[in-house]
Amino acid sequence: MNLLSTFMGVVSAVLQVYTLLLVIRIVLTWVSMDHGHPVIRILHSITDPYLDWFRRFRFLIIGNIDFSPLAALLVINFFASLARMIGMYGQVTVGIVLSILIQLLWGAASFFFLLLGVLAVVRFFAIQFRWGGQALWAYLDAFLQPPAYAVGKFLKPGTFLAYTTTLIVLGVANLAVWAVGGLLVELLTRLLLSLPV
Repeated sequence: MNLLSTFMGVVSAVLQVYTLLLVIRIVLTWVSMDHGHPVIRILHSITDPYLDWFRRFRFLIIGNIDFSPLAALLVINFFASLARMIGMYGQVTVGIVLSILIQLLWGAASFFFLLLGVLAVVRFFAIQFRWGGQALWAYLDAFLQPPAYAVGKFLKPGTFLAYTTTLIVLGVANLAVWAVGGLLVELLTRLLLSLPV
């Protein structure tokens, strides 16, 4: 193992630890905590400058959803993966960079395909078996109805399909895209890594 590989291994490890700190910081925004606690203040001081840099980009905020933490994680994961690959292969190739980019982009997209698919199937069964929890289902319906409506318009333009029908089609389609897409990305990654320098 040469000096470059060792150095890149260390860089990758440091970036992975920082990624873990970012994830902890992001998760803590979802719960009520004492932000004056010394450990929380240290975590804020370490992670907030990086996260704040992404918050400047207004296009990452869509409605009430802030995608800037996701963008921050994607960027740091790209550099951690790049450092890890350089450490493994001892060089940078176009194939390595492209494979990392494709894996990261697919990682973000596949999360949404999987989430939408699972939520649609769960909501379908909740309707079928009349599960309680109306507040939860109302919130979930607000999220699922626009894509379910789009599926209905695509399948039968000019007619109305039942919500349960569009839910099951939406769920199965998203889960299929998630599974097949993962296989295709894996195949493409292997092809890109085999490219010459």
